[in-house]
Amino acid sequence: SLKWARYPPGTIPMWVADMDLAVPSAISEAVQQRAKHPVFGYTVFPFSLKRAICDWAQRRHNWHVEPQWLSFAPGVVPAFNVAIHALTQPGDKVAVLVPLYYPMCWAVSENGRRLLRSPLIERQVPSGNVGETMLSYEIDFVDLEKKLADPKCRLLLLSSPHNPTGRVWRRQELEALAALCAKYNITVVSDEIHWDLVLPHTDHAHIPF
Repeated sequence: SLKWARYPPGTIPMWVADMDLAVPSAISEAVQQRAKHPVFGYTVFPFSLKRAICDWAQRRHNWHVEPQWLSFAPGVVPAFNVAIHALTQPGDKVAVLVPLYYPMCWAVSENGRRLLRSPLIERQVPSGNVGETMLSYEIDFVDLEKKLADPKCRLLLLSSPHNPTGRVWRRQELEALAALCAKYNITVVSDEIHWDLVLPHTDHAHIPF
């Protein structure tokens, strides 16, 4: 894979979020079965795929999604590039919480929009071990409101759970974000690709925006 091939042998490849985990056997078997057919023509997404996504969202995240709400994209990065084109005009401003997964920032500038960076606040919080703390990040709502109040700001790109800090936004944080965006008529595009990589049924369970 690119993870291992880009740099010389012996390099520890911590530069990309590509996990060396084998796919479930059902997936590899289905791919092998399809590959036995010699004709690789155009395909369509079956309705059953949309139904499976809706069922997963309901079962795992208590989020009701209708199949007709779903559109497919070849990846997360193309998706938020398309969203920027669809929801803003050249010269508009887009707010982000930084640090942030860098392709999201690039998507703003590369598409002729202007980036409004709202830095997260670093704090030491209890780690769960007696007497120990750990670094965490919080949204600076005062600074963020200043950014969203900009008349040229049209969009907030949200990473939830947050990449790269790992923060799982709590309900009160998401509700405060939603209230600010409603106040200033800001559309939110939320990248939730890591929603299944947090522990369910805990205080840190993911809540869809």
